[in-house]
This record gives sequence, C-alpha cells and structure tokens, in this order.
Amino acid sequence: MSKPKVYLIDDDGPTNVYHDIIIRQSGEFDSYQIFSSATEALQSLSSTLTYPDLIFLDINMPIMSGWDFLEELQNREKHQDVDPAVVLLTTSLSSRDLDKSENYKEIMQVLEKPLTPSKISLVLERLCN
Repeated sequence: MSKPKVYLIDDDGPTNVYHDIIIRQSGEFDSYQIFSSATEALQSLSSTLTYPDLIFLDINMPIMSGWDFLEELQNREKHQDVDPAVVLLTTSLSSRDLDKSENYKEIMQVLEKPLTPSKISLVLERLCN
C-alpha cells in the first residue's frame, strides 16, 4: 500500500496544532488535511475526487458530532466506491463509546488523545493488514 491520504477532524485548535506536528514529523502520509469541524470535512468530501484512506475523527464536537459525521459518511458511501478507515479520537475511553463504535464498520480503532508516533505506527500497521 502506498502512503495513505488522511483527514483529521477535531474542533480543538491546540490539539490540531499538536497533531499537525506529529502527523508531519511521522512522514507516513501522502497528504493530510485538518478540519476544525465535521461539516467542513463533509463539504470537502463533496467536492473531492479522491477520498482519504484514513480519517482521524474526534467524537465530541459542537454542531456535528463524530457520530453524526459517521452517519453522513455512511449515507455518502452508498454513492461512492470508497471505504475510508476511521480512527475515533477521544479524551477518555468510555465503555459507552467503545460499545457504540461496534455499530460502525468504518471504525477501525478507538484511541485516546493525543496522537503519538507509536499510536500512528499501530494505526498504519492495522490499516495495511
């Protein structure tokens, strides 16, 4: 597999700055885009010909939560020949979120924030398998 294209969707500015550094320094991605809202990411998906291979998605966001984004993504995928893997990012690994994540085939993994080089390595290992 070539290096994946990635979307990072999180409403927290400082977290995005940190994740930008971690993702860039990893050198593991072909390209990446950071969105501060799920609605921005959906707009980008509507106008792109190339879907990302991987989406890092915050769960708790205002206006449109990560769960709402996943519902929209599922509806769009019925019209697209793509299946991006999703890694949910959360500030706490609650059993409720872990249980709910089982209902979405797109979710590859649920990780506690922040992303780290070792977490990125684990995600990429799973993505390639």
